[in-house]
Amino acid sequence: MELYNERVKEFGKRKADRKFVGDVLLLFRPGIIGRGKKKYSLNQSDMFRHYFTIGWRNLVRNKGYSLINIGGLAIGMTVAVLIGLWVYDEISFEKYNPNYDRIAQVRMLSTDPNTGTIHGGESLQIPLGTVLKTNYNDYFEHTLMAFWIGDYTVSLGDRKFPKKGEFIDATAPDMLSLKMLKGTYDALKDPHSIILSKSAADAFFGSDDPINKNLKIDNRMDVTVTGVYEDLISMHKYVLTL
Repeated sequence: MELYNERVKEFGKRKADRKFVGDVLLLFRPGIIGRGKKKYSLNQSDMFRHYFTIGWRNLVRNKGYSLINIGGLAIGMTVAVLIGLWVYDEISFEKYNPNYDRIAQVRMLSTDPNTGTIHGGESLQIPLGTVLKTNYNDYFEHTLMAFWIGDYTVSLGDRKFPKKGEFIDATAPDMLSLKMLKGTYDALKDPHSIILSKSAADAFFGSDDPINKNLKIDNRMDVTVTGVYEDLISMHKYVLTL
């Protein structure tokens, strides 16, 4: 129609009408008639590039505002990730143990007579363990007594290794569901036996078999290795002893 209007001005209406009819008849070609509907698709890469260009221009044009928004978003995402990691650690703590929901720690509570404040503690008298074992053995499969986890010097010949460890009851491997790589859950029944984490056994003996090898604790106590357990996340540096 635009071409028709130009021809009217240039050649007159009659001549423009004839050319218009000719142009219409020329459109009746096999390549045009019956082609069907043409499918159109958006070029997504061009669209995204266009959006990116507009966004970048806005960022550059408003640098202060952009810095505040991007910084706030980064800080918010970082805080959200840290909170998520903390929550995950709390709800998954010690769940490697299949009996985690049936293990309890006995604690001591005392009340300050002056203020009425209640204090709690983990340090209990040794006779309490005997009472729990004899009088309440129907309620608990294991009653485990242990000393504080401490730093010890473990000697193998002339070599000395600083390690964390704990003097603990013989039922500890079973209660803690330790995965024994060598030895059994009865490995601590001998008072002069010791079980090692896999990492501790590798540090002491390398590729050698540690079973029935002798160690010395703090240069005063001789012990024999009777078991090796798979490292735990919370106990991978510990040496359990009794």
